[in-house]
Amino acid sequence: MCGICCVVSLTTPHNPLDKHVHENLKHRGPNSSHDITETISNCSLLFSAHVLHMRGCLTPQPLQDDNGNMLLWNGEVFGGLRVDQGENDTKVVLHHLSMAQCASDMLSLLSQLKGPWASAWTQCVISAHVWNKITVKNAIPYTWTDMKQRLCNAAQMLEIPSSVILDIPLQSCSITCS
Repeated sequence: MCGICCVVSLTTPHNPLDKHVHENLKHRGPNSSHDITETISNCSLLFSAHVLHMRGCLTPQPLQDDNGNMLLWNGEVFGGLRVDQGENDTKVVLHHLSMAQCASDMLSLLSQLKGPWASAWTQCVISAHVWNKITVKNAIPYTWTDMKQRLCNAAQMLEIPSSVILDIPLQSCSITCS
């Protein structure tokens, strides 16, 4: 499976990933490695994708559509969504997520997918969503308000548990720790 990482930093410019972490991600995806950094308001997002090519044409990630939506995808679609032979499931998932009108549309789509996967997604650089297959089935939504206190108590980095769906409103993701 690929190596993907989405880091949301509340300060700009964003500090790059630790060299050791970046190297471990690259070992998970030896066919293509690419990092993209986006800055929205006072947030910096690093999308780091390292692809292990298995199906269809090699599709470098992060993958971005014409509207600015960006997807990090680590997984394989075995069912629940039509992926024709020779097609790349990352492109198919991005296409369907791009058509979603709201968060419930996205969750509905993702809950239908069969196979192992994890992803990070930004929707028109308005909000970031972090989830994996476990979160869609056993969703524990975290709001940005919930996360602010956790981030204040974290030393530097906070890993999102696999049982959590996190929606971060990027245009207003400020934080003040007291």
